Amino acid sequence: DFEKSTDSLRLSEDLFSAALIAGSIANYFDFPLVIWATTFSSVLMNLNEYPTVMAPTWSSINQARTLTRLFERYNWREVAVVYYSARSDVIPRCSLIVEDLELMMNDNPNMTMTYRRQVSNITNSTFKNVLRAIKDVSRITVICLESVEARRNLMVAIAEEGMDTNEYMWLLLEARKIGFGVFPG
Repeated sequence: DFEKSTDSLRLSEDLFSAALIAGSIANYFDFPLVIWATTFSSVLMNLNEYPTVMAPTWSSINQARTLTRLFERYNWREVAVVYYSARSDVIPRCSLIVEDLELMMNDNPNMTMTYRRQVSNITNSTFKNVLRAIKDVSRITVICLESVEARRNLMVAIAEEGMDTNEYMWLLLEARKIGFGVFPG
């Protein structure tokens, strides 16, 4: 019986919607819920709504906060953002980070998101069009791409557009928590 369970800790790898439900249940029954997952929405870190939820992994707000601190440290005021969510309907990792980043930047009068684009097509020509637009508005670009193919195509487009120089800063986010390499195994 769930109510009579003596377990004081639940580990979860649930998807976002399931985590919201689990967080509400954990709050109701007043037991701790540990979210062990890839990047998840900062909504679950609302202590009023989910006081018993904890997470050893990063929520989207942590990554957005880290980026804004980096921007402040180096006085980067104009930032472009490009992202691609390979599984946006299942686990919207990149879009969660970008949403929180935009909220934080909107609260800071010294920062402007000069360009924001979610790409749905990860071809070389799509990335070239995005890069041409970025050239006019920013030298600092935050990139969150959830597929290896998208990263490769972007890097090729950056080189072909002559933007692989010290003039540009590319900040690649890794939202899947597996690093940037794929190792045989």
